Amino acid sequence: MLLAIGAVEKFDDGNNTMMLAIPAASAQIPVPEDGSQQNTNVSSVQNTSSSSLVLRGLIGSTISTGQNANVTGSSIITGAQQANQSDYAVVGRWRMLVNESLVQRFAANLTVARVDGSEYHNNIIIESIGRPSEFAGNASNILTQISTDSSVPGAIAPIRLEIKDRVLEIADINIDENAIAGVEQQNILGIIDGQSIYGIIEFQGTG
Repeated sequence: MLLAIGAVEKFDDGNNTMMLAIPAASAQIPVPEDGSQQNTNVSSVQNTSSSSLVLRGLIGSTISTGQNANVTGSSIITGAQQANQSDYAVVGRWRMLVNESLVQRFAANLTVARVDGSEYHNNIIIESIGRPSEFAGNASNILTQISTDSSVPGAIAPIRLEIKDRVLEIADINIDENAIAGVEQQNILGIIDGQSIYGIIEFQGTG
């Protein structure tokens, strides 16, 4: 999988070298091909006083925006659950740096599309800005800038990050759509506004 992404940062976890995204403009992020097992023994992110902690992984979720959205919310489709044609599939990558229980950096790059294959939108970028935010109970409220390839600068929006064992939840995405210039960008970012998106922690290690 190749995703549109911005500047790229090199990270060596001791097993293999990965290219990590630092969203900005437009480039590509290679995905490791060797299939090697990464360290996913996720402990509390609060125990990081001696060194920085790097977390990263994949995003794979669905967003319900139809009539049943208030009932089902955002969820991963199971065998007993069928997607509405108005639902969106969300995939991507994310990376977070925590130092002394502070989230110093968070970045995610998303691709979304309706489950019927329409309304494909590549490169929705979520990037933390401002001062580092403290983790409390493995959760943190951070301020982000959310944009697409063609929207610079992006919308300023608070979100909540929560670690649940090996799952990351990106929740309480609060975008002021009225502050976004352009109907197209309002429609794209409106897809994730108010939603929760889930990712898997592929790797945890010291930075």
